[in-house]
Amino acid sequence: MARRILITLAALGAIAGPASGAFAQIPINIESVPPGATVYLDSTANPLGQTPLANTRVARGTHTLIFQLANHEEARLTVNVARRRETFRAVLRALGVIEVSAGNANAQGASVSVDGRTVGGTLGPVPIRVTDLQPGRHQVRVTREGFNDFEQWVEVGGGQVVRIAAVLERAAPDTGSILVSGPPGAPVFLDGTPRGQTPTVIEGVPPGPHSVDIRPPGQEAYSTTVTVIAGQRATVAMPSAQGGSLRVIASAPGAIISVDGEALGPSPATATNLAPGEHIVEARAEGYQPARQTVTVTAGQQRVVSLDMQAEQGSAGRIIVRANVEGASVLVDNQDRGTAPVVMTPEPGPHAIVVRADGHQEYSTTCETGPGRNCEVEARLTPQQVRVRVAVQPGLSGAMLLIDGQPVGPVPYDGTLPAGSHVMSVTAPGYEEFRQQVLLQPSGEARPFDITLRHMTDGLTEEQRQEYAEEQEARWGAAMTHSAAPLPEGQASIDVSVGWPYLGELRLNVGLHEFVDAGFAIRSIGRLTDFEGRLRVGFRPIEMVAIAGQARFGGGLGPSLNYGPDSGFEFIDCPVPDRPGAPPCAPDPMNPTRQRRMAHFGDETYTSRPNDPTSTPVSYPINSAFFSLDAIFSLLFGNEAAVSLWLGLDVTSDEYAGHSLNSSVYVRHSNSASVTRSDPPDYCVANATMPSQVSCPRDDWARARLGGSLELRLHRNWNLWFLLEGILNNSPRRVLGNLLGIEAADTQFYFRLGTTYKF
Repeated sequence: MARRILITLAALGAIAGPASGAFAQIPINIESVPPGATVYLDSTANPLGQTPLANTRVARGTHTLIFQLANHEEARLTVNVARRRETFRAVLRALGVIEVSAGNANAQGASVSVDGRTVGGTLGPVPIRVTDLQPGRHQVRVTREGFNDFEQWVEVGGGQVVRIAAVLERAAPDTGSILVSGPPGAPVFLDGTPRGQTPTVIEGVPPGPHSVDIRPPGQEAYSTTVTVIAGQRATVAMPSAQGGSLRVIASAPGAIISVDGEALGPSPATATNLAPGEHIVEARAEGYQPARQTVTVTAGQQRVVSLDMQAEQGSAGRIIVRANVEGASVLVDNQDRGTAPVVMTPEPGPHAIVVRADGHQEYSTTCETGPGRNCEVEARLTPQQVRVRVAVQPGLSGAMLLIDGQPVGPVPYDGTLPAGSHVMSVTAPGYEEFRQQVLLQPSGEARPFDITLRHMTDGLTEEQRQEYAEEQEARWGAAMTHSAAPLPEGQASIDVSVGWPYLGELRLNVGLHEFVDAGFAIRSIGRLTDFEGRLRVGFRPIEMVAIAGQARFGGGLGPSLNYGPDSGFEFIDCPVPDRPGAPPCAPDPMNPTRQRRMAHFGDETYTSRPNDPTSTPVSYPINSAFFSLDAIFSLLFGNEAAVSLWLGLDVTSDEYAGHSLNSSVYVRHSNSASVTRSDPPDYCVANATMPSQVSCPRDDWARARLGGSLELRLHRNWNLWFLLEGILNNSPRRVLGNLLGIEAADTQFYFRLGTTYKF
């Protein structure tokens, strides 16, 4: 018997031991939109893997989940890990991309900055990409010395690529110049400062009025005031008493002729009344290099000048193709030239340009190149449309469809959306938002989306929801498994205890509803192992008081008892009974020549207990069934302790042949000699024809029970408790007597000491 009890206790310890360690971590699910993000726990030094993650074990408590995905903003999610297989989901905002390319030759070699931050190197044939931009407005600036800055504000959406072609123009000069002519070799003074001899051009003159003096030797000096304009050339000519003339002819048709910076008109042109001396003659025409010549004019004479102009030799024209869709393919004259942007130098002449991208309509155009003439194409590809049907569960109204955060229309929705990858959202008042990353591909059929929205669990503000979460956490930590208050919905607990008469017990409890919890228990005394189901319904009329009704039901099994002729009776020589009422002498079945008298309770002469007078060993089963009802009342002391009282009614039925004071013998005695007066006479009777078979009636009782418990909260997950019960009516169960070899009937007074782990 003792060996069996030790084995049972060891088994219960083996169950409880691993259980306490197993619940240190619980499995949870982690998802992200879009998927594929790397997830870290509390710091970026502890990666858990890439989403979606299923049944990832994480220690209970508050944690920070960190989500990182290329070209997406990092997301941090503070979670309370408390329930098994709970799902935590983060939505990652896609970062925007800005691509800056050189829109003309002047922009090559320029620097690029975004929001004041210099990015990349200098612009060249390959665009500069900035890939870490938050959605919103951004300032793009392209600068190069000697050119006006290029600046543009752009709106960048999450996951969007914005392409910018920077075009730089030369900066307007901030100074002007003065062309001074007069008698050859005459000294020239600007604001009193010597600046060479006539004819001359004075460069870098600040805008505004300036004094110019011409002082020819042997002649009267000439002074005048001239106003200089930035980027322009002023002319000062010393008048002569008798001037000369010039007739200028240029080889380029339509060339514009100017003398000393003053335009005369198209070639041929004539300038009259020119001061004797040197003059500067210029000719300009589109497509030709400027021609310049210094000519000496003699007073009273006309001079004819011919300017030979050379045609400009421009560089070969290039084709530059850009597209608003990343990875778009470019065809030039029906030949594949790779993905945009494309820069190439073709033969001069007209060319056909085609730009294609999956999910977008084809873009096509024509252009012509030549010397110094480029063909620049900005292809704006329009996404192809995909027809979709979006529906929610019947009876739901007010749902709205959003694509990439932008409202599209009410649901049910039957319409077209741009092809490609999008974030689809459906919202409705009182329901949780549905969000999913979808890839819409062109198809001849409409793509259906049947969506089921879940009711919001609270409908509270974020502050109220946080307060509610804190209250729920407090309720979980304050849960008491033996009080009248059921466990919170979704919470579970395990009770492990030792006590009397059941030496060990293991019980599992689960909260099913705000007012209902249930449990399962296994307990053993070695001789009998009970299995119990439990259902409790309770509520709190006020915060400190709880009342409940509880039903328990189940049964037990035990090893069969073995009985034999030598285990419980003694042969006595009995020519005369030793006292009145003693059993009469009878022949010994094993030895007919010998008389015996059988011992019974009250015969203190004998050291053994009575047994059936059978000659063949007998085995008898042990089992039980029970049903209990409890009315429970509890006082709850905040979140720290609970005191409970209950009144119960037990109905039990035991099949057990052993005596309450000695489990090794059958119960067979008369009331007059019985220690237990409630036993009927001849409780277990051997079959007259088959002594190896014995019949015993079941031991049935209805018992009233009064009990109480004290529970203390040690930690959010741990409680300590003590339980005491007593039977109000005299209804001992024989199967609970003679435990551990102690010759004592059922005490009808029970206790338990245990601990609770909550999760």
